[in-house]
Amino acid sequence: MGHGELAERLALDEGEDVVRTQYLIRMDGQPVSASLSWEPARITAGTDVEDPHEGPLANTGIVPRMDAIGYRVTDVREDVEGRMPHAEERERLDIAAGVPLIEIQQTFYSGDTPVQAADITIPADRYRLSFRMPVE
Repeated sequence: MGHGELAERLALDEGEDVVRTQYLIRMDGQPVSASLSWEPARITAGTDVEDPHEGPLANTGIVPRMDAIGYRVTDVREDVEGRMPHAEERERLDIAAGVPLIEIQQTFYSGDTPVQAADITIPADRYRLSFRMPVE
């Protein structure tokens, strides 16, 4: 993702810092997903939740972390698309030639304030996406 797209998703000002976290999830030794997340530094920097893997709320997820610093997560936007992986993604996720990725671009909001953007990539041959949503 380009800097301009990230700045738009997180409503960042020119040159504003972000806290970046990278994940690689494995099952039975095989990589099954990778994600990269960004949070505006003005929200998390210097707080107990700045590093999602350290501190009193380590590894608890976005909702309790943001709650702890006064940002109630109210909704998330997810955009899902299929695409072919870049060479580094193919290597990192151990993807066979010709296998596409599913990319999920998430943006979490507290009201109108974006608090985190995340891009999750998963090999299309290792997952099935299934959704059940209420109809009102």
